[in-house]
Amino acid sequence: MQTLQNFKSNKRWPLITAGVIVSLCIICGVISMFTSKSTPAAPVDTNAIYTSAVQTAFAPMTETANAKPVSTSTPVSTATLAATDTPIPPTATTAPIILQGTGDSVVAVQKNNGAAIMKVAYQGGSNFAIENYDDNNTQIDLLVNTIGSYQGTLPLDFLSDEHTARFQITASGPWKIQILPLTAIRHAHIPGQIQGTGDDVIYLDGKNPDTLVADASKARDNFVVYSYGDNGRGLAINKIAPYTGTVMLDQSAFMISVNASGSWTLSITTK
Repeated sequence: MQTLQNFKSNKRWPLITAGVIVSLCIICGVISMFTSKSTPAAPVDTNAIYTSAVQTAFAPMTETANAKPVSTSTPVSTATLAATDTPIPPTATTAPIILQGTGDSVVAVQKNNGAAIMKVAYQGGSNFAIENYDDNNTQIDLLVNTIGSYQGTLPLDFLSDEHTARFQITASGPWKIQILPLTAIRHAHIPGQIQGTGDDVIYLDGKNPDTLVADASKARDNFVVYSYGDNGRGLAINKIAPYTGTVMLDQSAFMISVNASGSWTLSITTK
């Protein structure tokens, strides 16, 4: 007959065995915890973040906008805004193209595709005119047409179907043309007031322009203001100065150009 002592002794071995197994499991778990290595987090692509920020900041200047129907009493160009091949970072620098001469001339220009800023200076009397032509010798635009000395800033190849290859210049004195990248454009904060003299191009820092109040009471001859936005180029004002008045602007407009003889002031409100 099995005694109580023998029963206790026989039960002890299973208990000891179970205890050993539990202990080994605990030891293995601890060793695994200390020896296992965590998977490192994927590195952050800072270059991609920077590129995305640049594209966002300069998207209005570089993307091709689709022309949309616009209900307006003034003519609107159906051509779309020109696009550069790559976004232009704020620190980008491009050597200017400088053309200069005296009198009537036809000069070739080799510029990148896309929009640029054009600064012109002329000293002389009689008629001064600049026409730009494409590779097929088809006239694109009459950029300047005035009498006497001239100094101004103009948009060049702002529309997608424009690419200047040559200039024809009518002059009786010395002239100089500088073709600059878009980073050379003048900036103005809106809502706010912009003052200038003669032809100019202005980038609008701000959103949702609403109305444009123009004071060209001290100007003369033609006074023309174009806006550039998602709807392409729109003719905001086309009057004979002296002129004062208020007109509406496309709410997507991010840039304007002014053609004027004399001083002017533009006040732009936002909505």
